[in-house]
Amino acid sequence: MFNNEIADEIIKSNNIRILSSMQLIEPHLVLGEISKDCKTEGTNESALSETEKAMLMEIYNHPYRTVTRHYDNGVAGEKLSAGKGGRLINKLVQKHLIAEHAINLGGRGGGAKLVELKDKGYKAIGMKPKPGIGRGADWEHGFWQYHISERLKDVQGIKKATIEGRLLDKFIDVLVETENEKIAIEIEMTPNHALVNIEKDLSAGCSKVFVGCKDKSVLENINRIVESFPDEMKVAIVVCLVQKIVSEVKKHVGRTYEEKTERNT
Repeated sequence: MFNNEIADEIIKSNNIRILSSMQLIEPHLVLGEISKDCKTEGTNESALSETEKAMLMEIYNHPYRTVTRHYDNGVAGEKLSAGKGGRLINKLVQKHLIAEHAINLGGRGGGAKLVELKDKGYKAIGMKPKPGIGRGADWEHGFWQYHISERLKDVQGIKKATIEGRLLDKFIDVLVETENEKIAIEIEMTPNHALVNIEKDLSAGCSKVFVGCKDKSVLENINRIVESFPDEMKVAIVVCLVQKIVSEVKKHVGRTYEEKTERNT
């Protein structure tokens, strides 16, 4: 058996020999390089050009405009071509200041590109994030509320089209008011709340409820829900794709307006 003192001496001597033969491992980054890397994220924000800042403010002030309308509106006093505007938007996306959304508007217009400020984008222009216009809804839901209300507010026969309109303490995605009736528009990204929303709107006194569905799957599911309603409720409900809501409401209001005009002549 080894004497403990002899064993310890052998181990110590062996360790010294191994360590003396090893080269010191140099760090990958020196302190100055580490500091520089740590500042990269902040540098992206502070190095924004005036044009980039102006576009962020344009998006902040008009969050539901298409990028084409942002280009037409211009930034820093300059109207942007599609090429120049696209390059500017791409830079802001790469810097994680904005997020892109592709929205299908339907009809000949087809798809549209919109952009949303991210937290870094708000910080870059020194603004606090805006709350969504819907009550806790996501960005796309808020876009459709804005898009639909904007296209209905100047329609003949419509007095008001109010986002989150309130009726008997019930909130409606878009409340349309004519001289003779109140019409509810509900935008459904999923079928989960359709039943509650339809019953709420009818009980609040709306004569008609238009349900705009995100896609065909949501449409089919909500149609099945409506099929279970009694006939007197079914006639007050129109279910369609969200892209068709404006035209359906216009048709209904137009018929009602024409009938009223005929009665008065």
